[in-house]
Amino acid sequence: MNKKKIIICMICTIVLIGVYVAAVCYQSYTYPAPLLERVHSGEVITFDEYDYKVVESGFVPEKDVERFWENDIESFGEVRVLYVKLQFQRIAEKTENSKIIQMSDFTLVSDTYNQAADLERFSYFNSPEELIKTHNNIGDSKEICLVFTIPKVQFTDKQWEDMKVADYRIHISRYPVIKEIQL
Repeated sequence: MNKKKIIICMICTIVLIGVYVAAVCYQSYTYPAPLLERVHSGEVITFDEYDYKVVESGFVPEKDVERFWENDIESFGEVRVLYVKLQFQRIAEKTENSKIIQMSDFTLVSDTYNQAADLERFSYFNSPEELIKTHNNIGDSKEICLVFTIPKVQFTDKQWEDMKVADYRIHISRYPVIKEIQL
């Protein structure tokens, strides 16, 4: 009887492993790993109807961080704020199926960290004139400043001290092709 239970357990284990392997194969076949297209700051990358280019990036000076992020500093402790001036230019005619660019389309990423833009402070770094500027015609361009708040609590002390702008990238698209700009 004991031998029979061992055989049944082995068969069940083999069946479960087979189902797991089949699920992984199906998932990998149906949703393959994304392709990666990367350019560096100052270079152009194309996605949908626009050309994108990072024209400037860096950390916001401490005095401005203390002024604009006072409440976050009280909640999270020390923060660093990375700004990215992103220029985009329409390269195709606008249609009724054209995508509307939203700030949530852009993500700050590194090998171990990602962050969405800080929409609460977006207006501090962008002029109203630039924000209301339309980009409906081919050749129309716009420049916005994306702001990313990075709290120290999400890093070890060594990572925090070694942090530099060049560690980060901006994702313009995520799947099926990751389009990113290295800062």
